[in-house]
Amino acid sequence: MRTSEGETLPLRLQVAQDPQFERIVKDERIAPGGDVRLSGLADGTWHVRARRVDANGLEGRDATTRFVLRARPEAPAAIAPTQRAKLPIGELQIAWAENTEAASYRLQVAKDPQFAQVVKELPAIKGARTTVRMEQAGIYHWRLASIRPNGDIGPWGDPKEFEVRPMPAGPDGGLTGDGKLMKLTWSGRPEDKQQVELARDPEFTEVIAQAELSQSEWSVESPKMPGTYYFRYRPVEPDGYVAPWSSTLKVDVPRDWTFLWYFVPFLLAL
Repeated sequence: MRTSEGETLPLRLQVAQDPQFERIVKDERIAPGGDVRLSGLADGTWHVRARRVDANGLEGRDATTRFVLRARPEAPAAIAPTQRAKLPIGELQIAWAENTEAASYRLQVAKDPQFAQVVKELPAIKGARTTVRMEQAGIYHWRLASIRPNGDIGPWGDPKEFEVRPMPAGPDGGLTGDGKLMKLTWSGRPEDKQQVELARDPEFTEVIAQAELSQSEWSVESPKMPGTYYFRYRPVEPDGYVAPWSSTLKVDVPRDWTFLWYFVPFLLAL
């Protein structure tokens, strides 16, 4: 908390376990306009009184209030996803450091930092990780709270923001009309780099050509060997985020029968 803005006199602030202030646990002097930080208090009901102190040390009338502190069990330390992480649509891995006071944890994922639009909620997770499925791209926020064995729920931890990025659009293209080139195109942002691969197998264990491009198209010499080839790409964003590979485009390279024309004159001469 903070004292009133424009305050010119310091405050004497006391915190006690009882309304008669016979069991005072904090007795502090607060500078004008300064922050009030109360640490080391156990969960429970506390009583506070404050009075102004003039230049001669004389103290004014008491202002009193009480508050209920529920700061424990403390929220676990968030591990992943980190603040402003970028992740692809699909299964989202959430991890944290366990709190020794907690038997389980409560998780919320929301579209807004105020958590008014909660889209995922898991009320009692065991362990230090879980998985949620994110099916829409956008900016999200996540937070955790600890739950004691007796069911007491602690305060929410600091929320973390992350972005779910859409999957890359499927590629298009194939052989040019003369069959000499394979021309491949896809939808991409001009600021992104594009990593591309062409392989002989759908698992991309036999990659025959690869490149990193600054545009969303690739023209490569058609393979000499006939057969089926497989193409994929993935964007690399300026901040270093590497998207998942796109869906795979299958391109058939037919056998070149033009050499048979060389035998036509011999056949006609028979």
